Parts: sequence; structure tokens; C-alpha cells
Amino acid sequence: MNDDVSKTRVVLALVAPFLVAICAFAIGINWGLPSRADDEFLFASREPWTGAEIIALTGGWDAAGQASDHDVNPLANRDAPVVVNATDAQRAEIVQRYRLYSHQPDEMLTLRALGQMRPGQMQLDPRMYQYGGLWVYPIGALLKFGEEMGLLTVRGDVAHYLDHPEQFGRFYIVMRAYSALWGLAGVAAVMLILRKMSGSLLTVSLGGIAFACMPVVVNMAHEGKPHLAGAVLLLWTSLAAAAYVRNGSSRRAIAAGALWGAATGMVLLSLPGIVILLLMIALRPQSLMRRVGHLVLALGAGALVYGISNPYVVMNAMQGSSVLSSNMTAHGNFYQVGQVVRGLFNGIDLLAEGSSLAVAVIGGIAAVVGVLRMARTPGAAVDFPRKALAILLAAPALLVLAQFVLLGAGKPGEYGRFAILPCVALLIAALGGLRNWIKLPRTRRIAGIALVAWVVAAGAIYIKNFARDTGRSDTRTEAARTLEMWADRGRTRMAIFDEPAPYSMPPVDLFCWVLLLQPVDRPVPPAVAEFDAIVKAVDRLNEPPTEFVSWSPDAAIQLLPSRISWANKPIDLFVPSNVSDRETN
Repeated sequence: MNDDVSKTRVVLALVAPFLVAICAFAIGINWGLPSRADDEFLFASREPWTGAEIIALTGGWDAAGQASDHDVNPLANRDAPVVVNATDAQRAEIVQRYRLYSHQPDEMLTLRALGQMRPGQMQLDPRMYQYGGLWVYPIGALLKFGEEMGLLTVRGDVAHYLDHPEQFGRFYIVMRAYSALWGLAGVAAVMLILRKMSGSLLTVSLGGIAFACMPVVVNMAHEGKPHLAGAVLLLWTSLAAAAYVRNGSSRRAIAAGALWGAATGMVLLSLPGIVILLLMIALRPQSLMRRVGHLVLALGAGALVYGISNPYVVMNAMQGSSVLSSNMTAHGNFYQVGQVVRGLFNGIDLLAEGSSLAVAVIGGIAAVVGVLRMARTPGAAVDFPRKALAILLAAPALLVLAQFVLLGAGKPGEYGRFAILPCVALLIAALGGLRNWIKLPRTRRIAGIALVAWVVAAGAIYIKNFARDTGRSDTRTEAARTLEMWADRGRTRMAIFDEPAPYSMPPVDLFCWVLLLQPVDRPVPPAVAEFDAIVKAVDRLNEPPTEFVSWSPDAAIQLLPSRISWANKPIDLFVPSNVSDRETN
């Protein structure tokens, strides 16, 4: 009888994290999808355009010879305010975004890459390489499978999707589901790591639940982007490398290298994971020739996996293609080193947001203590596999964290997605720290449960905002209704800071409002007389600029915004202070 109870507890402990993860990832997976519901605002004063009319005005969205993420119609002058809806062609381009883009600006990149492929002509170049072939091609296969099963409508007619954006929205769900599946693989990896490092079944189970509910993981499992998958593959790379340290076989070296190549083939930002391969060779005591041979095998396996999954990167690099340079140019501006001090503070802030404050504090302290302890006894890492695994996890996490900080100055909340690996490392360190510091088993269990409860509460904020953004009660819609009321009262000039799109501003009447896009270096318009309203999507609610008062939709829920996420994003609406309070309410 006791054996049966014990087996049941083990099964529940191992299954519970996956059940929690499935619920956390599935709730709100259909958030922020395109639809024609925004036509109510975009065409408030006239009949909405058909897909064919929009295509006739915009000319489509192909960019021959350019990267998939290249702006087809870039605005030439950003030194002064630019009216972005002066012509029907400009309005049609805006409508196209609202009918096809989700509330996450980067999700469309994968679909644009797939849309430009021609399988019948063997033209499978995604023309976008920061997202690897292990992300793009499986998504294409899943979409094709969905079409064969009658679940999706896949066709090359953009006008059709402009008329039926809900069909296009299902593509986003497929991408998000693929990312969520990698999240489940991440649950398994974290549980296995904790099993090898702690041996405690409760710690293993709690760690899996905490990983599934960490804000950064919840967020990335809800977005059709490869960053979660890349981080998870690096976790598995560390596990394979630790296995190599234990037995030193060629097969283990090849497995670790192949997993690193897969991580890089998923998303290029996983490249720093190469440090795992270098460290596993250094940690394994063996002859120099054997070390060199195994390192060559590991790097060769990684390069082979990357090359097979990203053949066009190799071909375009050899041919000096303009597509590759266009992609690197479009991608490189976001990743520029800024002020280190500002980047440090912003990085710490976003790290605490992504992992939860309790994990960041406890995990940070535990990590520092662990590094100092290892520094005093460097040889112990070779003798004890647990410490070797800790090093193989900590090194890439520290490398990613350093990169995260160097590039972090002035970055918005969404930048937090790049800190997945450091957040996971902090979680593992926090659980390990509690185990080492608290000797009484019951107190240790209570502390572990309390830590995980904190993480679950932090993740629940994100889940709630994703769920909120599945309907028409999100902040964007509420702000759109307020702006509609202001337009009815003769207010027509609006200052905006990003090109109009569903992820950057609420839908507004394009034939009534004059939308003036502000210069990139002009955070706040200087003269009240210039504008009747200022609109900006923000990470947190801002203080109103001088001579303006603010009105923000659903301020109660925005007291706890999901900063890394684009779901239910806070919207600041600024109006001149001479407008009566009654008019703004």
C-alpha cells in the first residue's frame, strides 16, 4: 500500500509541472489576433475597403532583393513631424497592418519570410536569418499540415487574408503553439538539471512549475518567436556537455555540439552558447590531443547542423548576396552598445521582471556565493559532476547577461525576452541556495513552496493580460473609443511616436485624424498648440508632459502591467491642460 502511495506521489510530482505549463501556455494563446473589428474605428466615417482595394493602393508588400524584415516603404524624413495618413495609399498601408499584424510586432516576420518562398520553384530562402531555419521551416511544415487537415486556409492571395484576417490569425496560433512546445521541453530540461544537482523530488517538481510560470517564459510561450526554443536548446546543450564531462566519449561531444548548432540554427542569438563546448573540453581531464579532437568533433557537428538547417546563409555569404547584408542592416540597429551604467540598471530591472523579484534576489545571492566558493576550489568542478553542470549552465548565462547589459541602455520592456537563459540560471541558483542554506527539511520545503508561489503570482499577471487581450476589452480598444469621442468633438491633430499599427497605437479614424509621426529624437512635442492629442504605447504609465494632462484606459489593471509583453499594453493619451476635465472623462 505504501509503495503504491509513494509511486503515485512520484508520478504526480513529475506530471504536475507539465500540467501547469500546458495551462499557463494555453490560456490566452489567441491574444491580439488580427480581425476586421478595427474597421469600426479605422473607417468610422465611410465604407471599409476590400482586400483588393487595399492591394491596389499599396502594391502589395513584396520587397524583391531585400530581407523579409526590411521596411518596404521607409519614411524618408524623420527630422520633422511627418503626416502618415495624408493619402489613400498611406491609409491603405496602415489598414493592411491592422488586418494582418498581431499585437506583437515581430511575429509577422516569420510569416513574411514564409510568404516569399516558392516551394514549387525550389525557392526556399527565408531572406531573414536572425530567426533560423529550425524555426522558420518547421512553422511552414506545420501550416502545410494544418491545411491538409482542413484546419487552416493557406494560399498566396494576400487580398483574401485582408478580407478574412481571422484566417490569417490562425497562423499566429500555430507559431505560438510551436514555441509553447519548446517551453514544455524546457520544463523537462529544468527538472532534469535539478534532479542531477539536488536529487530532491520536491525541488525538481517545484523547479518545473516555477520555470513554466516565470514571466519571461510565459511571455515567450505566447509569442511566435524562437527565443524560448533557443534558450531551451542551450539548456539541453549544457546537459549533454555535462554527460561528456562524466564519460568523455566522442558520441557525447558530438551530441553537445549538435545541440549547440541546433540552438544557433533556431535563433542566431544562441551563438554565445559555444562557450559550453569550450568549457566541457576544459573540464574533462584528458590528453591535449584528445581534447583537440573532441573539440573539433563538437564544433563540426554544430556547424553541420547549423548549415543544414540554414543553407541560404551559407550560400548567400559565399555569393555576397545583398539579401544577407540587407537583413544584417535591418537587424543590427537594435543591437548597439549603449551607456553601460544605464544598461546595467535597465538590465537588472528587466531581469527581475522576467524571473520575478524573489528569484532575482535569492538567485543572485546564491550565484555570487557559488562563484566565490568555486573560485576557492577550482579543481572540485572536475571531481563533482554537479559542480561541472553548474559551471556549464552559469557560463553561457553570464555571457548572455553581459551582452544583455551592454546593449540594454534605453531598451523597452520587450528587450527582457533576451534574458531567458540568465532568468533560468537564477531560478536554479535560487532553489539550490535554499537547499544549501536551510538545514531543517520542513522549513526548506516551506521556503521552496513560498518562492515558487511568488513566481506563479508574477506569471499570473502576464497570463491575465494575455487572456484580457483575446477580446474587445483590452486597453487598445478602450483607448480607441475615447479617441473616437474626442474626434466627434472636433479634435483632429494627433502626435504619435511609431508608425500606426495594432501593436503601437489604438485604431483611429484615418479620414478624420491627422496623424503626425514625431522625429525619433523628440520624446515630447514642445508646443501644446500643435496637437489636440498625444498617443503612445508604453511599458508603464508615464507622467504627462508639460502643459498636458493624461487619461489612460483601465488604469486599475495597468497598475500591474506585463512589461515584457505586448499584451494589453498600457496606452498613454495626453490632452492639452486647457481641455475641461468633463471632456476627458
